[in-house]
Amino acid sequence: MRARRPAPLRLALGLLAALVGCRSDPDLLASWAGGEIRRAEFESWVASLPEDRRRPQRDSSLEEWVRAGLRSLALQRILEERALAAGLDEAPHIRFQVRFATNVELGKELVRRRCPAPEVDDAQVQRAYEATVPREPRPWILVRHIFKRIPPDAEPAERARIRDQLEDVHRQLEGGASFIDLAREHSDSATARDGGLIGRISREAPMDRRFLDAAWALEDGELGGILTLSDGLHVLLREGSGVEEPLSLEQAAPRLRRQIAQTRIERCGQSILSELAAVTPVRFPESLPVQPQPSDPLLWIGDEEITAGQLDALAGDRAGLEASPRVLAILQQFAEAELLGRAAREESEELVAIADRMAASVSHRLAAEEQWRMERREIVEDLPDERLHAYFEAHRESFDTELALDVGLILLPAGGDRGERDTMALAQRLAQRAKAGEPFEDLAAEHSAHPSGADGGRLGMLPWSRARALFGADALGALGALGVGEVSEPLLITRVPARTYGVVKLYERAEPRERSFDEARDDIVGAMVSDEARALTEQVETSVLDEASFELHSRAVESFASALAAPAGTGE
Repeated sequence: MRARRPAPLRLALGLLAALVGCRSDPDLLASWAGGEIRRAEFESWVASLPEDRRRPQRDSSLEEWVRAGLRSLALQRILEERALAAGLDEAPHIRFQVRFATNVELGKELVRRRCPAPEVDDAQVQRAYEATVPREPRPWILVRHIFKRIPPDAEPAERARIRDQLEDVHRQLEGGASFIDLAREHSDSATARDGGLIGRISREAPMDRRFLDAAWALEDGELGGILTLSDGLHVLLREGSGVEEPLSLEQAAPRLRRQIAQTRIERCGQSILSELAAVTPVRFPESLPVQPQPSDPLLWIGDEEITAGQLDALAGDRAGLEASPRVLAILQQFAEAELLGRAAREESEELVAIADRMAASVSHRLAAEEQWRMERREIVEDLPDERLHAYFEAHRESFDTELALDVGLILLPAGGDRGERDTMALAQRLAQRAKAGEPFEDLAAEHSAHPSGADGGRLGMLPWSRARALFGADALGALGALGVGEVSEPLLITRVPARTYGVVKLYERAEPRERSFDEARDDIVGAMVSDEARALTEQVETSVLDEASFELHSRAVESFASALAAPAGTGE
């Protein structure tokens, strides 16, 4: 692990300079070794925030809000400095994310230029109003929730642990604890920062029907129990209710004009994409591989080949790309962004300059986020072993190994000259030949479309969760029932973009077992980083800022906060 940074002489000199020479500067709000935040920069940062976050919440004074904002901005700058010094912005996965994000923004700009907002006449607005705007009063309820996410492949012990956490939160709520505070601390939803506020929802809202039923079954001010849905666990609070009166044509017209105009712009954008694709062909694989290797091509744009390893950077924290609709969405989004981005760069030198500035900004931001993840992990890695041991003992079952299968695969995609019926028939013949004693490895080498065919189809030892992700729920039961040395009947592996069949041989089966602390240490650190993310945030912030000798200049901060609080036109 990386040693904690000492405070070198230059940091002390930077702090001394701040103490001696900077306190009298009314525009200098904060400083650290090698950096500072002046009034104009902070005002610009505040202006970049969403409008509802440009002033403090009810429970914070204006000066406290300014101090917190300065700490946040300084932390962002310091993390960025560390990340750039470490060369994180040059990491291949970050460069690929920058490429995608830049192309997305360039594409939006290109569409804005080529598809100006159309005129929308009153007759169109009238038709949209009659077709889409409710004419009757609509009851609504105001709902908050606390959400705990459960990964689809979570083991029973992990599911039980997450439920225990939420049950403890629920007991605190029943005891009178603040729902808003506990939502901010514990919820895995993006609504956490707003105290779990979902907002007003009607009975016909496009949400999970079970969620709606549970929320509408509550009385105003009533706390619900723990609701189990496909994405995880929810605790609901119905804060209030009311009735939304129907909008008049005059009230609805501005929104309807924007929607109609936006729909036309989107159609124009699709037309642009069709024209670009006619010049630069985009090609997807006939069938996605079950277990893509980093070098496997998954997308072709003109003469460029995009591999699974590159696209992994766009798949978030997934263990790897799998044959699923989500992967197809990633491929489609990247291809569209790339076509529009290339066209934008060819459009004008101005757009090239915009792209360069955008790429630098996105690169720095992503590098800072990577640095933040590293800092959090480092804090946990530096904890005493006693603390790690205590966590291990409290969650021992979640660190046991899971069932693992060493399998071979013959992958047969339907496509090209071979239709689905012929593919299924071939899979049945190959399964019969393998069961009759013909070497599975020879059949895989001759027929499998998977890269592992060159190695006789051997995929190696797959944990059960990985096997479930690769082969899907339909094939899971058949895999689990195989004995060592047995060959499966044909299994349906994927349905999209074309049906793909597989024949599997089980070489070895490793039963679950307990792992020792030393074996599980890396996983323990990773679990604690995830599980205690919010608790670690303040600790990491303090550590990073202290190491950089961060200082707030109180008089300048007080003066700035006073100026913000002064009524407009007072001259302060």
